[in-house]
Amino acid sequence: QQQQQQQTRTKPFKILSIEGASFYLNTGVVICSILYLIPLGGFSVMCYRTALLSAMICLTIGLYQSGTLSRSLISREGVGRFMADTTGQFWLYCLIHFFFSPVLFILVPLATVSVYNVLMISGTPSTANLPSFLKSHEEKMKLLTSPQGVQSILLNNALIENLTSFLLLMLMFTPTGSFLHFFLHVQYLRLRFKTSNHSKTAWAIINQKFRSIVYHRFCPSIVANLYEKLITLIHRYGSS
Repeated sequence: QQQQQQQTRTKPFKILSIEGASFYLNTGVVICSILYLIPLGGFSVMCYRTALLSAMICLTIGLYQSGTLSRSLISREGVGRFMADTTGQFWLYCLIHFFFSPVLFILVPLATVSVYNVLMISGTPSTANLPSFLKSHEEKMKLLTSPQGVQSILLNNALIENLTSFLLLMLMFTPTGSFLHFFLHVQYLRLRFKTSNHSKTAWAIINQKFRSIVYHRFCPSIVANLYEKLITLIHRYGSS
């Protein structure tokens, strides 16, 4: 269906429409994510929270369109559908990180998905609706919106989400860190691990990298034994 939309769309989308709102919200996520990198104190924090809020509004639109956001949400079955829905999980991701101190990598998964959404809505691979300065990058945008590009985005986002948990763990010992922030992010990862193959693949990649370190010939064997016990506990917790 998305490929048909790409091939048949020759006119710009309507600004005053759900599609137009999604385009500008996703664009806002990308712009605010970039501005957040500028070290300007309170302005950076405002951009960080604006990006999360824009993403939450955009995801809410998606949940409404898919029927996930309805009166049945207040029932146990409705909550189950919401928690199992990828859009619902990303909505929880935004909500969790909105109320805590900004962390550098939190916006990366949202920004990459928003770039993809902007390209899809604007009609890529057709560049009829794109600004002139983007038309020279048509081939790169085609690759980004291809099935291989989508899989790469999802896997890289899953890697970032998993690695963020280690960053939040270290930040717990700083004034800006919080155990609750770390705990809620781990709960989100636990939910993703149960429903996303990309999260499982990402964790397998990270586990393999750590194994190459703890099983190095110069690393004491006790470190490898402790690591194996830790991994066993993590797997039990993630699958429970």
